[in-house]
Amino acid sequence: MAGGMINLTRCFPCTYMPSDPHLPTACARCDRAWLARASLQQKATCPFCHGPADVVPGESYKAEDVGLFDTIESVIHAAQLPRLSSHRLWVVLSNVPERGRRPDLLLLPVVDAMPSLQFVQQDFIHDRAQQARAAGMILAALTAHLRALEARQSASLTAT
Repeated sequence: MAGGMINLTRCFPCTYMPSDPHLPTACARCDRAWLARASLQQKATCPFCHGPADVVPGESYKAEDVGLFDTIESVIHAAQLPRLSSHRLWVVLSNVPERGRRPDLLLLPVVDAMPSLQFVQQDFIHDRAQQARAAGMILAALTAHLRALEARQSASLTAT
């Protein structure tokens, strides 16, 4: 560290921000998630119910990732896992170091809970980076689902 300077332009591990980032976005009203182009100018609106939407914390993706994200989100939405199962999978997939090192192992309980996601294991069997990316997408969709469940529970408590 010459002269007490820290080089902030190079970091390890280095994070990648696509030139046209797409962020996981979700609607708690209809329990849907999608990848939306990042925009500071406009508030996100749900393409399904036209309600308000929020960005889901996590990775950013490229436009080419939209199809895979939509497929994964559709499976998770159709499964309508209960809160406890969703939270258990969320905890497993939140292990970022392990997601990078052995995403195949983290996907095992996910596929057990939602067999329709088995295509992620099969299609990307020799591509650990793509498995990790898909695991991040699953995590984002589960986060959106958990937010929707919590919003429903909160709404039902205030209505009583």
